[in-house]
Amino acid sequence: MTTQPEISRAAIAIENQDYNIKIAKSGFLPSVSGSASLSTNFGFNLKNGLLNQSFFSQLNDNLGYGLGVSVGIPIFNRFQTKNRVDQALINKKIFESRLENEKLTLKQTIEQAFLDVRTALKTYEAAKISLDAQEEAFKNAQQRFNFGALSLFDFELVRTRLVNAQAAMIRSKYDYVFKTKVLQFYAGELELE
Repeated sequence: MTTQPEISRAAIAIENQDYNIKIAKSGFLPSVSGSASLSTNFGFNLKNGLLNQSFFSQLNDNLGYGLGVSVGIPIFNRFQTKNRVDQALINKKIFESRLENEKLTLKQTIEQAFLDVRTALKTYEAAKISLDAQEEAFKNAQQRFNFGALSLFDFELVRTRLVNAQAAMIRSKYDYVFKTKVLQFYAGELELE
């Protein structure tokens, strides 16, 4: 559970939902905002083409400024804040169920990997027995062929069975090794680089 990224990702998603709940609940708190403004203007008489005052003098004389503070107290906002909080709580429950689902899926994957290892071991053991039997059959067939009691066709059939048994032995061996490594990975004993 501690080494798999799916579990960590699901746990982090729950933590994220905790923050989303706090953000949604902040809608119940009053808000304070401030503003400041600064303005000026300049005028020119187009009819006479004359300036009543100099440019900088007009800017200085027409200077205006303002400050503002507003306080918002949420009394009634059509239950929007309550709905946001409820939705955030529902989302948290969804992510909690996803975490449990990820844990269950991981458990099933590990159990399947364990069963795969057991099956691969049994297949490997059976392949060893089959190979031993085919090797013995090949020895007997070779002696019979040497004495002329076995045709070339029958001898080639026995040799083909031996080659197939050797191939099955190799496949089952590497399948067992691979499945053991998969189980070690899920157990946290094997790290990929």
